[in-house]
Amino acid sequence: MALPRASSLLKNKTNIRSVGNRLNEATAEDFNEIGSLLDSYAEAIELLTGSENPNPSYGTFSSLLLLQASFPVGETGAYAVIDPGVGSPPQIALWDDTDGEWVLQVTKSTETVDVITQGDNVTNHIVSDINNVQYMMVSGTLLGTDPTRLEDYSPNSIYREL
Repeated sequence: MALPRASSLLKNKTNIRSVGNRLNEATAEDFNEIGSLLDSYAEAIELLTGSENPNPSYGTFSSLLLLQASFPVGETGAYAVIDPGVGSPPQIALWDDTDGEWVLQVTKSTETVDVITQGDNVTNHIVSDINNVQYMMVSGTLLGTDPTRLEDYSPNSIYREL
């Protein structure tokens, strides 16, 4: 949706009678200037935000079926949030122009296990010292065998206490 512009009734005014005191009375030229300023601001905002052709949001629905029943046909680039409620993460449904249907975007999370071996360069890893004080290993090389212990990293490692 494009931002509203100044109407031609505002920015194309002309003075029928001369103005007695330009300091206290609005003139047609004043309205022309205001209209031009409003139009230039609208254009600048649209360039910054991309609001001239935004992706239309259809809102939030508790299920894909409810979205499909409410809006059997969507616009190009349209999306909606599907939030089934407590215990289930919300998902995004996108309008698929090619197939003419709402498609639920599926994301899969996989568990990643850090496997750090001797000689590895390690960044952003939580370690502990002999007093069990935790640190974030910003940059370091594992010299020992235990990647969770601060003492097993090179002396030139960079870390910070948490």
